Amino acid sequence: MRLAWPPPRHLIASVLISAVALALVHLSPSSLQDILSPIALILVFLIPGYLATISVFPGMNDLSGKGRAFLCLASSAMFAGLFSLILTATPRGLQSASLATILSLLAIFLAAIAYGRWSNLPRKRRFLLMPK
Repeated sequence: MRLAWPPPRHLIASVLISAVALALVHLSPSSLQDILSPIALILVFLIPGYLATISVFPGMNDLSGKGRAFLCLASSAMFAGLFSLILTATPRGLQSASLATILSLLAIFLAAIAYGRWSNLPRKRRFLLMPK
């Protein structure tokens, strides 16, 4: 498998936002943790659903814009709900920092999968957020 170069900007932005969310959660001082953890969760909430949609439907004509947006929102809510349910069963409980960390790591993993699937398509069939 040959990877396309350069990677699309929307995938790079998704990884960078996930990395920023991880930094906000884990590298911030403990006095600011209560403020920055929900901000990190807000930043990363929609990204795993978007990347899952791009992973499953990497082509330009695979889905309409409305279908892609609905699937992105639905899968983001599903991921957040599923991981929230799992985290409530842990001894630590549901915390925004834990959920933001899990969603950020999931987004980085899905970005790698989406990039691989996107690269396998012919150049004219690839989905671009903002075509040239």
